[in-house]
Amino acid sequence: MKAMVLCSGGVDSTTCLGIAVDKYGAENVVALSIYYGQRHTKEIESADKVTEYYGVEHISLDLEKIFQYSDCSLLAHSDKEIPEESYAEQIKKTNGSPVSTYVPFRNGLFLSSAASIALKGVRLYIMGHTVMTRQEVHILIVVMNLTRQ
Repeated sequence: MKAMVLCSGGVDSTTCLGIAVDKYGAENVVALSIYYGQRHTKEIESADKVTEYYGVEHISLDLEKIFQYSDCSLLAHSDKEIPEESYAEQIKKTNGSPVSTYVPFRNGLFLSSAASIALKGVRLYIMGHTVMTRQEVHILIVVMNLTRQ
């Protein structure tokens, strides 16, 4: 069984990658990293190091052109400042508009890309997201079985 982990190089995806390698073995895990024009390229550099450490196949995609018309502050071509305040504080100021750090349908594009690559024999898709409350931080691990039932 092959498992694909969306690997940004951050804590969430590194945790998911470690769990996948432990459960399925490095030879059965594929890591997918996606560059989308983000300012912080250290994410991709970290993903390279993490996947090398775990000894898994590493696929890198470049989706930068898809976001060339977005002025999201997280993108390298934007001249907007990245807000320092919390996401909740940003939302209060937008009057219903998206916050400046919103990358339009980013995770949906990641999932679509992963599903396309999964056709090469991947059966599980794994991703991790940080979920924060006022008191706690949790890593939400999502596993999707891509096999036909």
